[in-house]
Amino acid sequence: MAAPHVSGAAALLKSAHPDWSPAVIRSAMMTTAGITNNQNKTMTDEATGNPSTPYDLGAGHLNLDRAMDPGLVYDITGEDYVRFLCSVGYGPRVIQVITRSPPKCPGKKTSPGNLNYPSIAALFPTSSAGPSSKTFIRTVTNVGQPNAVYRPMIEAPKGVKVTVKPSKLVFTEAVKKRSYLVTVAVDRSNIVLGESGVCSGRYIGAMGSSMWFGAPLW
Repeated sequence: MAAPHVSGAAALLKSAHPDWSPAVIRSAMMTTAGITNNQNKTMTDEATGNPSTPYDLGAGHLNLDRAMDPGLVYDITGEDYVRFLCSVGYGPRVIQVITRSPPKCPGKKTSPGNLNYPSIAALFPTSSAGPSSKTFIRTVTNVGQPNAVYRPMIEAPKGVKVTVKPSKLVFTEAVKKRSYLVTVAVDRSNIVLGESGVCSGRYIGAMGSSMWFGAPLW
């Protein structure tokens, strides 16, 4: 029953905010979702009884009231999707089937992890010779109070260090968009992986909006 509930919620959000794009609506629902059960405890996997991961619960329980006023949102344009498809190896002919017009892939290949999506997955090889940290860029749009300051509160799992720069984002009536960098660093000697081979955490901004990040090893 999740799909019809989310679809109905998206329709209500679009009705309340006609200028919001589909990506903004998705972002509002994802970043304001709850991750605790009706007893205000961590949700668990019914099959194992272990604490749920993002692979189990997704973004969490939809909270339409909070989604109406998410504060910050992650918007994505058509050009962003084209750059993403180019970054994962799709050629112009394949992309044109979707865009119905000749796409323009950037001359310099971009990282698919930089798609402005409200979650992050940082993949690290299991060998010690592999990279131990990765950095991603995200851009947020302020749809809340025009004059606002946002600071992240990070909940990182053992063996993973997450840093967000700058340490605060300042918005005014004239400045509605800000970009920031997220660096996920893994200490292989201390990392604790779940049954899915992933450890996950999140960082939380003002008004409770949050973004999941994961650090799988492969």
